[in-house]
Amino acid sequence: MLHRLGRRFSRPPSDARRDAIILDAAVALRSGQYERAASILSPFRSVLACDPAYLNLMGVICELEGRWKPAARFYGLAISMDPQYEPARHNMQRVYELNTFGRTDHTVRLGDTELRRCRQVPAPRSSDHLLGDHVG
Repeated sequence: MLHRLGRRFSRPPSDARRDAIILDAAVALRSGQYERAASILSPFRSVLACDPAYLNLMGVICELEGRWKPAARFYGLAISMDPQYEPARHNMQRVYELNTFGRTDHTVRLGDTELRRCRQVPAPRSSDHLLGDHVG
């Protein structure tokens, strides 16, 4: 399933486009459509190969497919790209607990909550002129 390549991109997407790709894949995963999530991410494999959010989601997809070793490898790569990327650290701990103890209390973290939190548009200040407020 992950080997279906389709269209490839040679340049990294803009930050907004990258965020949209990650969020679209996360929405697909949240609705149980991991094949769709993989097809959303697959065309960007070469340009997002160093992106911790992309690598984390690839790990989640591997987990859903029951492929634990590749999932742990993707989480490890995400952590190596950004040691502070909490979703991958959380998921790596989760996989460790599953492999070591056979169970975990942790749920999978997609990273979309963190992405949405830092992409929120701030409320306008009272001194800001909004579209339509200025009469000229």
